[in-house]
Amino acid sequence: MLTPVGWGSGSRLFAPAWTMATPESKRGPARLLAFKLGATTPFPTPPDIVPPVPKPPPQTASAETIQEGKHIYRRFVCDGCHSPDIDGSGAWVRNGAVPDLRYAPPEVHKQWYAIVLAGTHWDKGMPGFANPPKFAFPNAKMTTKEADAVHAYVIDQAWKAYNAEQQKAQAKN
Repeated sequence: MLTPVGWGSGSRLFAPAWTMATPESKRGPARLLAFKLGATTPFPTPPDIVPPVPKPPPQTASAETIQEGKHIYRRFVCDGCHSPDIDGSGAWVRNGAVPDLRYAPPEVHKQWYAIVLAGTHWDKGMPGFANPPKFAFPNAKMTTKEADAVHAYVIDQAWKAYNAEQQKAQAKN
């Protein structure tokens, strides 16, 4: 018997991530388990390793733009995969789980338009919102200005996570 395990399947198309998975299960690994009924061999539990939040790029947007980005983020249902307030997987992952945008590495910020507007990651489930799938967004296309606002919101959330992590580390020392 086989059963899929982990976050990253088509199931995330049916409800927001926060309703269907724990932070640990969203980090993965996504995998297919094979088992025999009546068998006694336990499945290994993968380690739950949370990497540090990388230092985000400088925030150059205004508070109004960040707030606008939050609304656009929700209007384009980014929170359906990356969850409310960018509570994605809690890591930047590449194994089928949904990446937490707060952990985006520098190259993602540099490729923002290519990923968000042009759809260079469509094969990984990330459509391009300059020309999004009509079944999901029949009358919507994201503009460059809107992509900038969403990016400002993502950077804002990344800074909040980064600063909270830094404060926690300083409190331990």
